[in-house]
Amino acid sequence: MKPSVKYLGRVAIVRVPRGSNIDLVEFAKDIMKRNNGVETVLEIERVEGAYRVPVVRHVAGSLDTVTTVKEDGVIYTFDASRLMFSLGNFEERRRVRKLPRPGEIVVDMFAGVGQFTLPAAKSEASHVYSFEINEEAYAFLVKNIRLNRVEHKVTAFNADCRKSVDMGLKGCADRVLMGYFKGTVEYFPTALQLLKNMGGYIHFHEIAENESGWATLYKTVSELAERLGYFVEL
Repeated sequence: MKPSVKYLGRVAIVRVPRGSNIDLVEFAKDIMKRNNGVETVLEIERVEGAYRVPVVRHVAGSLDTVTTVKEDGVIYTFDASRLMFSLGNFEERRRVRKLPRPGEIVVDMFAGVGQFTLPAAKSEASHVYSFEINEEAYAFLVKNIRLNRVEHKVTAFNADCRKSVDMGLKGCADRVLMGYFKGTVEYFPTALQLLKNMGGYIHFHEIAENESGWATLYKTVSELAERLGYFVEL
C-alpha cells in the first residue's frame, strides 16, 4: 500500500501506512521529479497535544519547511513542520467567505494561521476578532493578515479565546467560528456569551464518534445552552 501524499505549496507531506516497506527516500525523490513545485518532502508520524503540533521527519529536498498555499484568493504562509493545515476544510473555508452579511462582526476562537479568519475578512463582514493561543501559529496569522491586506478588518490576539469575554467582546458577535476538534464543547459557553443579545450564528466543529454521534453532540450543546439561558437551533 502506497503512502498518501498531501501537497502544501512547495512542501509535500507523506503519511506511510503501518507495515509498509516502501523505500520512502526514492518515493520522495519521485514526488519531486513529477511535481516541479515541490522542493521539500516530509513524513508525518503523528499529531501531538492541544495545539495539534505535527511530528514530522525530513525525507528529501530542501530543509526549508515554510510554505505558501494559495486558495480561493487567499494566501496562507506557515511552517509545515510545526503547524497543521487541513486541505479537506476547503469547502468550509469557502462557505465562511460567502455567509457573513454586510456589517457582521465575526469572532474566530481558534484562528491558527488564519484558515477561517482570512476568508471571513474577505467576506462582507465589517470586522473579525481573531484568537490564537499558539505563539508560532499567531506569528504566521499576523503575517498572513498583512499578506492578504486585511489589517483594517482584523484584530488578532495571542490569547486563550476564553478570555475574550473579559476583554470587552461580550455580546459583540453576529457570528462565532469554532474551527477546532476534540473538546470544542468546553469552549461553547464562551461562544454563547460572545453573541449579541439578539442571537447569532455559531460554526461549531467537532468529531462525532459514530454516525449517530451528531445527535448526541447536538443534545449536549442544546442542554448546555439552555442551562446558561440560551436557545439553540440547528
